[in-house]
Amino acid sequence: MSVPDKTSDPSRTCSKEGCGRAGKLTRGMCTKCYRYWLDHTPKEERPAPPRAVDDFWQQVERTHEWGCWLWHGPSNHQGYGLWKNRHLAHREAWKRERGPIGPGLLALHICDQKPCVNPRHLYLGTHVENGIDASVRGHLPDNRKQYCPKGHAKEGDNLLTVRSKGRLERRCRQCETKRKVDARRAARWARGLKITRLSPEEEDRVRGLLADGVSQRKVAAAVGRSLSAVRRVAATTEAPSDGDR
Repeated sequence: MSVPDKTSDPSRTCSKEGCGRAGKLTRGMCTKCYRYWLDHTPKEERPAPPRAVDDFWQQVERTHEWGCWLWHGPSNHQGYGLWKNRHLAHREAWKRERGPIGPGLLALHICDQKPCVNPRHLYLGTHVENGIDASVRGHLPDNRKQYCPKGHAKEGDNLLTVRSKGRLERRCRQCETKRKVDARRAARWARGLKITRLSPEEEDRVRGLLADGVSQRKVAAAVGRSLSAVRRVAATTEAPSDGDR
C-alpha cells in the first residue's frame, strides 16, 4: 500500500498566495508565513483565534415552552450548566446581560430549572435566601426524608425510627416490612423451601412425628419444610401436639 502524499492535499498547504508550503499550519499558514503575519499585523487588527471564539449563546436553546433558555453544554453533578468547565453557566449569563455579581451573592432561579440561563428567570440573593427558597420548594434533604423512594409518607403509623451506626434514622414501615418478607422468602428459597405445600406422604410423616411427641420445630427440620407448613398440618389434625420445645 502506498503512503498518500500529504503535500498534494490543498487543505494541508499554506493558504498564503504564492507559498504552497506543506506541514504544520497555524491559522492556515505555514510557520514562516505565520511569523511574518505576526510581525506585520497589529494586535488590534488580528482576529480572535479559533480556540478563543465566544460560543456561549450557541449552546443555549431559547425555545422552551416556559420561556427558559436551556443550556446544552457541559454540566456538573448537580445539573447546573458549566461554561469552560469552571464557571456556572447561569452566573455567566447574568454577568453578560445584567452586569457583575457582588461578593457573597448567588444567582437564584425563579423557574426552578437548573439548566436555565435566562437572565429574566434569575435574581440575586444570599446563601440564607437560597436556603429559604430551597426549603419552600422542598429541595432540602430534610424535606426529601419525609417520603421514601416509593412515595410513602414517613409519618404516623408508617414512620419507623431505628438506630443505625449510632444515629437515628427515619424509615418507611411499609418498605421495611416488605424488605423483611422478601429476605425471609429468599432465605427459604436458599434452603430449597420454595414449595411450602406438603405432599400427602409428608403430611403423614409430620403427623406421625407429632404423635410421637416431637416438637414442631424439630419436625420441620426433619422433613426439610418450614415451621409454618408444619403448624398448618398440626392445626388440621386431631392428634395433640406439645408445641415447640
